[in-house]
Amino acid sequence: MKKSFLFLLALVCFFTSCVTTQNASDSFNGAWSEREMAQIASHFVEDFEASALAKGFYYNHGANACVATGYIACEEDFVNAASFSKYIESQMHRLKSVDGQLYKGKAFVSNEEALAWALTQGLDYLISGSIETKVEENENARPLRRYYVRLSVIDLTDGSSVYDWKDEHFTKAVRLVSPY
Repeated sequence: MKKSFLFLLALVCFFTSCVTTQNASDSFNGAWSEREMAQIASHFVEDFEASALAKGFYYNHGANACVATGYIACEEDFVNAASFSKYIESQMHRLKSVDGQLYKGKAFVSNEEALAWALTQGLDYLISGSIETKVEENENARPLRRYYVRLSVIDLTDGSSVYDWKDEHFTKAVRLVSPY
């Protein structure tokens, strides 16, 4: 079991684009509130968890961390994960820019791919969302799974990060039931 700690993986991001009619010179001006960011993070985790468990994937195969990309990668297991963009698109009625235009989601598997696409679309902002899950082994009980979520907004006109949200307290411990 201790050997599995060597398999901790880093965060990998899903990206969503935001389609607006704002001028590049307009400031972002806090289009998302803290509550809205927390809501996205919460549903992101729920969607991620439901997709993984529905496909029969459990986190007690020896890996202590899984990373959500287009797929969940845990040692030798690869399970198709729910798309971040699917959730974002379903929630866009809640999140609007300053001028009232809706944001539309699109998923990517790398920073380079997301930025290249966004720049060709003439977009002003890019929203990135990432999730990291870690499993904590416990000798006297089933493993605990914890989620760490981060959302950022990048100004594509100058590459600066105009909004960075990381919920250090957003962790969800779930006692897992082994299928074996």
